[in-house]
Amino acid sequence: MTKTISSQALQNLIEDKQEFALLDIRDLADFVKGHLWLSINVPHTSIQHRINSYVPRPDTRVILIDQDQTLAIEVAQRLLSSGYPNLEVLLGGFDQWRQSGLPVITGDYVLAHAFGLYVNQVLATPSISADRLMQKLAAKEDILIIDSRDPRDFQNSTLPGAKNVPIAEMVHQVPDLVNDESTQVVVHCGGVTRGVLGAQTLVDANFPNQVMWLLDGTGGWCMAGGELCRGETEPAKTPSDKAAAYALKTALNLARQLSLTYLEPAELEDWRGENRRRTCYLIDVRSREEFLAGHYPDAMNVPGGELAGMTQDHIATYNARLCLIGDPLSARAEITADWMLKNGWEDVVILRNWEHRSETVVTISPGDVTQADESMSKPADQPEPAPMSQYQASIDNRQNIFKCFMRDRPYRFNLAASNPASDPEI
Repeated sequence: MTKTISSQALQNLIEDKQEFALLDIRDLADFVKGHLWLSINVPHTSIQHRINSYVPRPDTRVILIDQDQTLAIEVAQRLLSSGYPNLEVLLGGFDQWRQSGLPVITGDYVLAHAFGLYVNQVLATPSISADRLMQKLAAKEDILIIDSRDPRDFQNSTLPGAKNVPIAEMVHQVPDLVNDESTQVVVHCGGVTRGVLGAQTLVDANFPNQVMWLLDGTGGWCMAGGELCRGETEPAKTPSDKAAAYALKTALNLARQLSLTYLEPAELEDWRGENRRRTCYLIDVRSREEFLAGHYPDAMNVPGGELAGMTQDHIATYNARLCLIGDPLSARAEITADWMLKNGWEDVVILRNWEHRSETVVTISPGDVTQADESMSKPADQPEPAPMSQYQASIDNRQNIFKCFMRDRPYRFNLAASNPASDPEI
């Protein structure tokens, strides 16, 4: 018989530090209308194909949520036969949760938006409105526009002239893109979070240029009358000696400031084995091309700091361990660790020196790379802008999300250790 958990018991669990995965198996349309804090939407039609990556340790405590518990019980039986024995169903489903008067959040990417808005409020990340940016561009001021999202988002739609530099790539790419210290740097995403995190990454690293994030991202740009275009990706370039030195200094500063833990491959296996009841996500934060060329066994690829900006797209077990895999010269792992620690993930380590041991490197055949590249290719047609009402509704909803977060706050971000790193010499 499938176990059930009451609404109040689940609320207590959310406040606890135990490992658990909270999966809302309803369709996205129903999820957006209202859901629980920390719940990850994995629709019942795809959950059996996706649960292995979201919840890699089969005996993790998994709570399933549907509208009235009927479908969740059926799905629990299917997952039990797939090797997930520690399943529970929310008693009475979402309907009972709502009737109990417990917190309900509307919209999608709730935690991501709340995190970005919270970082912006607490750290006062410098910003610029779309109207003001248009004025500066019309006056031909020296401005570098950076889209800090995943390359696929960038290829779909971005600001004219923008360069694609994801969050964790900032410190080893941006120095080679500015003309001099007079170049103003404007970082944007589709809304808030990745723009804020990208800009704040440079601010925390004491980048010498003026850095700002674009208020409301592409949505704010369109509401101000601007047009979007397809982003044109460029081949990755080797950072200059100056940029590499800046990135290395930033990595060292973050390691010291955050007291980061580094593990060798043998130590990692001991660390993973010391407690079999703890989940460890192995996450390679390098570019997709680098990952395909060779990576640590069982690692998943979440490049460019997307793990911090879009956590719910990749992992679902809260209070799990995170082992980040990067490279020693770009600071990508350190930057990602920094944001994940601030995002409330307490057990974060970095794997190093794995690439020098052939037995720990997995490569992918050229045929698989070609096939994957074709699946990533951008559409040939031009993007169709969303209606202005949709952009305004999105912005209004983000503000509502933030108010709900500040009111209820069952999930607390950790910005206590947010002092900027010492000034890197570049």
